[in-house]
Amino acid sequence: MNNVHKTMLTILYLKRIFIVGLIYLMHTALYGYVSIHHINDNYNLLTDLDKLFPFVPGMVYLYISFYVVVVISVFFLRSEESFDRIIASIIGTLLFTYPLFYFFPANYSVPSFEANTFTTKFLKWCFDADVPNNTFPSLHVSLSFTIALGIKHFRKKLGMLYLIWASGIALSTLMIRKHFLIDSFSGIVMATFSYNLFVSGKLTKPLFDNFKKMKHCLANQIENNFSVKRVSRNLVYLIITILRMK
Repeated sequence: MNNVHKTMLTILYLKRIFIVGLIYLMHTALYGYVSIHHINDNYNLLTDLDKLFPFVPGMVYLYISFYVVVVISVFFLRSEESFDRIIASIIGTLLFTYPLFYFFPANYSVPSFEANTFTTKFLKWCFDADVPNNTFPSLHVSLSFTIALGIKHFRKKLGMLYLIWASGIALSTLMIRKHFLIDSFSGIVMATFSYNLFVSGKLTKPLFDNFKKMKHCLANQIENNFSVKRVSRNLVYLIITILRMK
């Protein structure tokens, strides 16, 4: 039974990573589409306040940590409900942001710097791999705070560390000249909205209640009707247990 439990957890975490991967692929496709087919001109949101932040290429490592932390986060969520709600808030943040990229394509020109060290070369690669528009709001900031607020809702102490990390992400976007100050601010606003709507809000509670009922209904159907003659009983037990996880 212990081995079955370990296998179950492994499959559960792989399922979560798979879902995160699918969302990333969806985001990549939509992000690329709106960066090409946006309307209007590219807006410049640079202010005197933006110029107060120094250019620090080394902050690129904090900036890029976003991609690692997002995946690691699936291991810190103890229940399927917490995972479902945070995933819903991430998707909400993305869907609320794409229209702004499409109708209000802000553009931050790539800064001029000499790529003569590993760090500056890596930063240059980050600029080359991205597009200069799609800055308002900052998805790095909005998604970092979306995850941080969601984890804080379910795990307060860990969530505080995540908020510190998300604040560092926001600072890094300014110090490597990837985003304007208003991009970071609007990203936090967007994250707060998604958190209140999908994680802490009561408006979406019926949605998640129905989703849980569907999972339990499917588990019952498998348990009552699935033929175990051709497959391992442990496999059937594993599937049912995962579906009934809270």
